[in-house]
Amino acid sequence: MVGLIPFLTRNLSVAAQAVRDGATTLTEPGAGLIGQNGSVSQNPNSFGFALEHLQALGFNLNAALKGAEARAYQIPVDGIKFGPDVYIDKAGQVIAQFQVKGGSGDYVEKMVTSGNDDHPIITNAENAHVAGTGTSTVISADGVRSIPVPKDVAYMAAEHPYSTATLLEAAANVGESECR
Repeated sequence: MVGLIPFLTRNLSVAAQAVRDGATTLTEPGAGLIGQNGSVSQNPNSFGFALEHLQALGFNLNAALKGAEARAYQIPVDGIKFGPDVYIDKAGQVIAQFQVKGGSGDYVEKMVTSGNDDHPIITNAENAHVAGTGTSTVISADGVRSIPVPKDVAYMAAEHPYSTATLLEAAANVGESECR
């Protein structure tokens, strides 16, 4: 019991920091949601970018709680069609890459069957029924899973990234202060 409380407290502090980091990356220019001038992107694909960010955030939160080394990163918008959107890093090595496709079940199923993606496809929570090799509603790597993200949450984050970041930071601060 002696080591349990410090271990849990440390993991909760690391988890809170993972949420803060996720909030920061949500509002970085060039990552799909915020333009270089700081304005909210009007890109019609911003929902997908928000889904990428939230999947990475969920993975990092769970990794922190487990004390795992692996972390997920959203790949900045690079214009490479069918390239990976999120990668998992462990000790400086990329151990997994994922393509994120959000939207309607029909759209995601079309993307899955197109054969254009070389990486497992992660989609929003409503598409759990979409069958396909490597298709999931969560990122899973190195014994860590992200959290399913509902479509309306990703749309909210895309439309209001600054407010979403503020909410995430507040939740992290409250969660961390409650464990002290």
